[in-house]
Amino acid sequence: MNIIIISPYFYPLNNPRAHRWTSLAVYWADMGHNVVVFTSNNSNVSTHDINLHQNIRIEYLGPHTILPIAQKAKSVSFIYFLSPIMGFFKSILRFFWKRFHWPDSSFLWYFSAKNAIKEHIYNNPVDRMYTISLPYTCHVIGLSLKKKFPNLWWGVDIGDPFYFSKHFKINNRWLYNRLNKYIEGKIVQAADKLYVTNDVLKTQYLSTFYCEPQKINITLPLLHDKNFFFIPNKRKKQDPIKILMGGRFYNIVRPSLPVLDFIHRFFEKYPDSIGKIIFNLYTELDESTLTKKLIRDLKHSVNVFPIISKTLMQDLYNQHHFILHVSNLSKNQIPSKLPEIISTGLPIINFTFTPNDPLPSFLNNEHLIVKIPILDKNSENDNLELMYNFIKSTSSLNTPNAVVENSLKPYKIEFISEQYLAS
Repeated sequence: MNIIIISPYFYPLNNPRAHRWTSLAVYWADMGHNVVVFTSNNSNVSTHDINLHQNIRIEYLGPHTILPIAQKAKSVSFIYFLSPIMGFFKSILRFFWKRFHWPDSSFLWYFSAKNAIKEHIYNNPVDRMYTISLPYTCHVIGLSLKKKFPNLWWGVDIGDPFYFSKHFKINNRWLYNRLNKYIEGKIVQAADKLYVTNDVLKTQYLSTFYCEPQKINITLPLLHDKNFFFIPNKRKKQDPIKILMGGRFYNIVRPSLPVLDFIHRFFEKYPDSIGKIIFNLYTELDESTLTKKLIRDLKHSVNVFPIISKTLMQDLYNQHHFILHVSNLSKNQIPSKLPEIISTGLPIINFTFTPNDPLPSFLNNEHLIVKIPILDKNSENDNLELMYNFIKSTSSLNTPNAVVENSLKPYKIEFISEQYLAS
């Protein structure tokens, strides 16, 4: 089979979408399929001499945002000399750019990518085309190509929705809201298959765009690292209880301040646990005065470290007894690190921002997990007590190995690949 993938995020970039689609491309190439990837070339990534697989060809089609272009301009000495003037024009550009770009900040990539891909389809056999968002520009490119080649099979992978995305400001909704809905409707109608991450998102698409239910598949996050393995909880009674969190905070969808505030209230309620329960956070925090104060107040029970790779994080799982997972404000997303967390078998403390958090629905009752709604002020004391009792009762336990193995099946590459390749 001849497959093309259209996504600005691909190898050697290091983010969830790049990991997912690089893994799928290599897996399909190992199966004997020919894969051509059309992706972007950001200035901070070297693409020279990349040979990922003999059955994979990667076409780097320039940057998909204006940031690399701006960085190159900044490095030119005579422009640097005119920095006050450039700063003024930069402010003007930013003002107009954020208010008028469509469908998103990658729209300039549409022109170079579409023409290159169209030329490839004219001159080469193509059986399947997959477009991946974000950015949504990829699906707009796909729509244009589908109109030109109506018999080409098209799969639309929706990492984030477009029209009803509430937490990400993709474009100027006041100006483009009707256009957003119209174009996304056209994409849903034209695509042969859509892929979303959970039932909530599938229901939204069905109710908004009235397509057939069988047209939308739910594909879960990918278990990227085959070396992740079940970790027996070896804590001894006298050892401090160590709780690990890894990942980024985002003010819009996963703010850090409510998390630190809840942990602070936990130790206010249970001061005897200070120094006996340790939170190790591998993340980046904002520089606000309140955040700094909370970290100072929690210095005996909360440690903050820089973000590290998944491989190093795997080593840290061996040294901890719990995983702290912080869900998103958005119900449309399933965290990409979910399968890695499940694979450890360690008990999970799940901090949630919304009442209907999707994470527990992906795990059965045999998993050691507790949901803590940290913004629920009316039940705060009950939630603090719930967390304390869960920590005390499960600090030396694991989710059974057989349960973990069974839960990981839908996250493995062979299962997810089968979903994408099904007609």
